[in-house]
Amino acid sequence: MGFQQISRACWVLGTLTLALGMSLHPTGAVRAADAPAATATISFCANLSPDEESAPTYSDAVGLALFTLQRADLKLTWEVSFKNLTTSPVAASIHGPQRPGANAGVVFGLVKKGDPIQSPIKGALVLDDGQLEYLLTERLYVNITTQKYAEGELRGQLERLLPGAACPAPKPLPK
Repeated sequence: MGFQQISRACWVLGTLTLALGMSLHPTGAVRAADAPAATATISFCANLSPDEESAPTYSDAVGLALFTLQRADLKLTWEVSFKNLTTSPVAASIHGPQRPGANAGVVFGLVKKGDPIQSPIKGALVLDDGQLEYLLTERLYVNITTQKYAEGELRGQLERLLPGAACPAPKPLPK
């Protein structure tokens, strides 16, 4: 039967979804897997829009968030770009666990405390098991708050991309 790929105990729809650098031998022994270079990372993206905020937000702001997860060490890196905010940004964070349309608490910040918040925001951190589960089940969202919109001016749900796929184009803003 061969080796079964496992994902650090993350179940989605009743089946294991990812091989994060480990495999399970039929005898139960865990060993490092030789993951092909093409599958060494998993990409996620979010189109940021005021329309995704749960509170009414009147803004022409737009943004794009790109995230890459390294399977070997669970290091998540990001680049978040945005423009046309109504006022200066005061926070940029990942929130969850939550589905689109509802609010959740901050899981981690995208900017180090005290650093200026300007586009593009770049950073990285190693995920813990809970954060990994929320990411893989698409229950995290990017939220950028501003002086005018303390609950958030731009928001977008993180979605997993298929290998080689680009982030889908954002929905056009209503006129």
